[in-house]
Amino acid sequence: MKRSERPYRRSQERRLLFLLFVFFFLTIIIAVRLFMLQIVRAEELKRIAAKQLNFSVYLAAKRGEIFDRNYQPLAISIEVEDVKIDPFYIENPKKVAAELSKILNLPQREILYKINRAIKKIGKEKHGELIIALKVDKKITKKIKELIKKKLVKKEKDFRSIYFAPNYIRFYPHGDLAAPVLGVVGSEPRVAEGLGLYYEPKAREGLELYYDRYLAGKAGWMSFERMGGSEPIPGGSQKLVRPVDGLSVVTTIDKEIQYQAEQSLKKALKQYRAKRATAIVMNPRTGEILALAIAPSFDANKFQKFSLEERKNWALTEFYEPGSTMKVAVISAAIEEKRFRPNSRLYLPSKLKVGRYTIGEAHYRPAGNYTVETILVKSYNIGSSLIAKSLGKKCVYEYYRSFGFGQKTGIDFPGETRGKLPELKYWSDSTIYTISYGQGIGVTPLQMLLMVSTIANDGVKVRPHFLKEVVDKRGKIIKRFESDLGEKVLTTRTSSEIKNMLAKVTIDGTGKEAAIKGYQVAGKTGTALKPRPGGGYQKGAYVASFVGFAPVRDPQLAAIVVLDEPKNGYFGGVVAAPIFKEIMEFSLRHLKIPSDKVE
Repeated sequence: MKRSERPYRRSQERRLLFLLFVFFFLTIIIAVRLFMLQIVRAEELKRIAAKQLNFSVYLAAKRGEIFDRNYQPLAISIEVEDVKIDPFYIENPKKVAAELSKILNLPQREILYKINRAIKKIGKEKHGELIIALKVDKKITKKIKELIKKKLVKKEKDFRSIYFAPNYIRFYPHGDLAAPVLGVVGSEPRVAEGLGLYYEPKAREGLELYYDRYLAGKAGWMSFERMGGSEPIPGGSQKLVRPVDGLSVVTTIDKEIQYQAEQSLKKALKQYRAKRATAIVMNPRTGEILALAIAPSFDANKFQKFSLEERKNWALTEFYEPGSTMKVAVISAAIEEKRFRPNSRLYLPSKLKVGRYTIGEAHYRPAGNYTVETILVKSYNIGSSLIAKSLGKKCVYEYYRSFGFGQKTGIDFPGETRGKLPELKYWSDSTIYTISYGQGIGVTPLQMLLMVSTIANDGVKVRPHFLKEVVDKRGKIIKRFESDLGEKVLTTRTSSEIKNMLAKVTIDGTGKEAAIKGYQVAGKTGTALKPRPGGGYQKGAYVASFVGFAPVRDPQLAAIVVLDEPKNGYFGGVVAAPIFKEIMEFSLRHLKIPSDKVE
C-alpha cells in the first residue's frame, strides 16, 4: 500500500466506525423505545387504542309500569332514542346542523353551537360524544337514519358522526289523573369512564319515588369495536351487559273513582271559589286507598312547567285545623270510658267563658239540657268542650294519640307529615276546650279519614296503603301488601253507638247534604278558621270538610272532602258535604255495593 493511501483509508475507517456507532446508538434508542412502548407503557397504550377503537353505549332499563287495581295503566315507559354525534368525523358542522335542524325541529344555531362546543372541547382528532337531542320519538329517528343512508351513498362522511342510543320516556296516559299520587320521573346527568355523558332516570316524587326500588330496574351497557360513527367492525370484539327491566306496581287506586273525585273537586273549586281541595276514598276494612284527588292538579307529562308547590300532595304532607270533625274523637273517648251514654244529658249555656276567651256556637242555641247524641249531631262546641273537660287532659291526649293524631299513619308515600298534636306539657287551661272542637290541633285529611274509618271498622285501626301487588312482566306476583292486624282503639259496642249517632248527622244534623238515596250514610261536618302564622286566626279564611262512610250497617267505603278557603259559603255541611255525596254515591254504584235502605 502506498503511503499516500493510508490517510484516506484511516478516514474511511473512522467514517465507518462513526456510522456503526450511530447505527448502534439508534438501535439502542429504538430498543429502549420499543421496550417503553411494549413493556412499560403497554397497558396505557392499549387503553388509548381501545378508547379510539372501542365504542360504549349506555343501555337504559325499561322502567316498570304502574297500574290501578284493575290493571289499567297509570304510568308506562315508551321506547325512544337519544341522538348523539361524534365530532371526530365532522368536517362541515354547518351542513350537519342544517340537516338535523329540519328533522328534529330544533334551531340550527342551537345544534351548531353544541357541535362547535364539542369540537373545541374534545378536538377533531379524538373520538367523543355529544348529545344533540334526548328521548326522541322513533318515527323521527327513523327519518334521521334514512338521511344518513342517503348522505353516505353520496360519500358525505360527516353524517357518519351521527348515532343513536336506546332510551325510554315516562308517559302518563291520563295526564293529570292521580298525578300528585303517582309522582314524576326526570333525568339526571351522569359521567362514566367509557360511556361519557349519559342521562339516568331519576324518580322525584310520589309512588314513583317510594317504589323506585322495584320500578327502576338496572341499566346495562354495550361495548364494541367500530369502523365509524357507531357501526361495529364485523367480527370485532363485543361486550354486552343487558339491562334488567323494572318490575310493575299494581296500586289500590280505582281509575274510575279517581276520575270522579277529580272532576267533583274541579267543579267545587269553580262553584265555591276555593283555593284548593282534596278528596280521599278508602276501604275502612283494609286501608286500601281507592282514590286520592288534589285540585288543582298538574299534567305529569309536562311536570317541568309546574313548581314543587304546585305538584305537592298536600293531603299527606300538610296539616290543617279540622274543626268539628274532631268532636267524633272526643265523644268516642267519653263513651268508651263509660263517662257518658248517647242519651246522657248535659246542661249547655249559650256561651261559655274560659279565662279571657268566650266559646260560642256556629248558630244560636238556647241554654238548656242536651243529650250527647244531640251534641254530636248538631255539632255543639260547648257540649264537646264540657265533655272533654270532664275526661281530663291526659285522657283526651291519649285517645287522640290512639286514633293516630300527631303521628304518621305509615302510608307508603314519601314525605308524610305527623301533623301537630301539642304535648301535654304545652297545654294551657284553654287547650282542653278548643282542641275538643278541632282548633289548636293540626291533622292531615288522611289522619281524619283514618279516625272515622276506625269507627266504621268496629274500633280497629288499619294502615292505609297504595300498594296492592308488585308483578314482573309475565304477571307473576313478586310481592303483595301485607296487611297489619290492626290496633283495637274502641270496643265494638262503642263503635256501633258512634256509627248510629253519625248516621243521624246526615238525617237530622249538619250533614243532610251528604245523604244518598238508597243508602245509610254516616259522617261529620267540619268548619275551622285558619290560623295566622304569627298567632291568632285569619279573618274570613276557613277550611270546610266532611268525613264519613257508607253503608252504615256494613261500611265498605269511607271518604273525606276538604276545601281550603272557599268563598261562596264556608260551612262544611254546605260546601263539602255535597261533594262528598257526589263522590261517595258514584263509588257505591261503581263497586255495586248493595243498598242498605231502611224504609
